[in-house]
Amino acid sequence: MNFTEKSHEAVAGIRGKIFYAVDATVGGGRDALFAASIMEPSGKLFCFDVQAEAIARSKKLIEENAPECACEFFHAGHEHMKELLPRQTHGRINCFFFNLGWLPGSDKKIATRAETTIEGLSAAFELADRNACVISVCCYKAHEGGMSEFRAVERFMEANFPDCKRYTDTLNDLSPELFIVKFGG
Repeated sequence: MNFTEKSHEAVAGIRGKIFYAVDATVGGGRDALFAASIMEPSGKLFCFDVQAEAIARSKKLIEENAPECACEFFHAGHEHMKELLPRQTHGRINCFFFNLGWLPGSDKKIATRAETTIEGLSAAFELADRNACVISVCCYKAHEGGMSEFRAVERFMEANFPDCKRYTDTLNDLSPELFIVKFGG
């Protein structure tokens, strides 16, 4: 199963228009580029990452493939979304992408952590447009700290959104797991 495609499919199914999107862990920029491709021309994309390399890679990808997209990059963790995003976007964001783990091809010691991911997810739920939003969270369990982060996300989702969709390879305990939460139609 391709989790990126599944995530993009869910976001593409949002009823209405996408004006604001957040890539909470921009990494290589694939989710950001997808969001840029389906946003309204007047929309804006916000991208977060703690690694300058991820920001640079993603900026380049957007500039080369979606130069018309209004995009703002934050060299900061997703736990700072609420304080960094413009006030007028609060309650109006139509999609969030969280791809947890580390930046492919980089230092694997720099990875997302359960505490900051839960803070980021809490912020996303506050910032989401309740009439039309998808929050996509892909957890990678196999890296150091990945399983504990997955368990924290799982508990958070079960407590707050027990009806969220989940996708994984049930035959492999270390398979990534994708959580999809939808608001509105």
